[in-house]
Amino acid sequence: MIPTINSISIHNLLPKVFAGEENSVQIQESDIWLKENIFEKGKRYLISAPSGAGKSSFCSYIACTRRDYIGKITYNDTDITTFKMNDICNIRTKAISYMTQSISLFPELTIMENIILKNRLTGFKSESEIRDMMEVLGIVQFSSRLAAHCSIGQQQRAQIITALCQTFDFLIMDEPVSHLDEENNIKAAKLISEELDRQGAGLITTSVGNPLNITNAIHLNL
Repeated sequence: MIPTINSISIHNLLPKVFAGEENSVQIQESDIWLKENIFEKGKRYLISAPSGAGKSSFCSYIACTRRDYIGKITYNDTDITTFKMNDICNIRTKAISYMTQSISLFPELTIMENIILKNRLTGFKSESEIRDMMEVLGIVQFSSRLAAHCSIGQQQRAQIITALCQTFDFLIMDEPVSHLDEENNIKAAKLISEELDRQGAGLITTSVGNPLNITNAIHLNL
């Protein structure tokens, strides 16, 4: 059984590819790299970063999908490098939901089929709840359309819904609204906030230029 993840801590974290650049202005001024940080369950964090600063790497590190870093990451007080693959699979379906920047829908499946595929693994949402979320984000009319035939913005909204189709202590989102206009950003932020409140979960989200319109977020620079 996976225990509740109450905190994610980083200790002197740095991508290995940045080794040798420790004294650069970018890294020295970062709130993340080579710093000590604790991300607490129930709080919301917005991490702003210029392109190439390593935001996608950071998200993949704390989501336990990559280990090419220097330093240490802990869930509660446990170093994540001690987790076995089965532990990581359980964490990713029950404790941490991770939305990548890149579109990861199956192009040969419909929008609804993509979402249902994730929900079958978790059994977390009913089909009516999924349709309600699709209605909120304005994609219910595209539910039967192949993902390959949908716009990037429509696919991104589907990915947001997919990320919400599970229990989680932390929701990690890498540029979740980069292809959305302001109106859809606001709708997505409201939907995400409501799910965070329901689950008492924490949010860690990144942005280069179009941040998730989330309230009460703690702002950090990468």
